[in-house]
Amino acid sequence: MQQQGRLQYCVEKNCWEIHDAYANPMAMRCGEYFEIQLGKTYLPCRLELDRGWLVYFIHTRFYLHPKMSYAIRGI
Repeated sequence: MQQQGRLQYCVEKNCWEIHDAYANPMAMRCGEYFEIQLGKTYLPCRLELDRGWLVYFIHTRFYLHPKMSYAIRGI
C-alpha cells in the first residue's frame, strides 16, 4: 500500500511539507515525484519551483496555492 498524506505549505521554510504520513512533517524538494488527488482521481506529478511552486503532469502544470492543502500518495 502506498503511503498517503497531505501536502501543506510552510512559510518559514518556503517549501511544501508532507503531513499526516509520518511522525513529523517532511519537507519536499524540487524534482520529487508523487501522486496528487484531483477530484476522485490521483495523478502522477513532479514538484517544481518557478515563479511559484507547481506540479507538472504529462502535458500541463498546476500552480499550488500556499493556503490550500492537497491529498497526496506514493511518497
